Amino acid sequence: MKKLDTLLFATDFSTGAAHATEIANTLARLTGAKLHVVHVLTLLETSVYWQTPMIAAGVDQRRLDEELRTQAEHELGRFVERYFEDPAFGDPLEIERKVVEARVPFEAIIAEAERIGADMIVMGTHGRSGVLRALAGSTAERVVRHSPVPVLTSRG
Repeated sequence: MKKLDTLLFATDFSTGAAHATEIANTLARLTGAKLHVVHVLTLLETSVYWQTPMIAAGVDQRRLDEELRTQAEHELGRFVERYFEDPAFGDPLEIERKVVEARVPFEAIIAEAERIGADMIVMGTHGRSGVLRALAGSTAERVVRHSPVPVLTSRG
């Protein structure tokens, strides 16, 4: 069996992601793997859906995107502190956190896993089904289908 040296944990800060932290914590602690926690931020300036109404309303998209970046970095810090750095979990893990900007979240997650040489991706799912899943899509499902490394998902 291949040794787990590097784990990538992808989060959208949802309940599903929070539940999956238990698995990532356990795997990282049992194997001594370095844990990379990543959040994918889709900027408004790259989203065609939002561009036209925002331009018409006179919104400064770059300023708003900078605020979104700052907020995402803050939320990621809080998420890591709450779910991975609590002293009650034992010895601290080796953790690297990163906000990645991308148009397509599943592609960004896979690219980050390849960049860091991840042995596995761990992520939560929303547990949607039917029409809601068809409309909203599933980042986790796309990561599972396209990832060159194993993906462990946990349904929240």
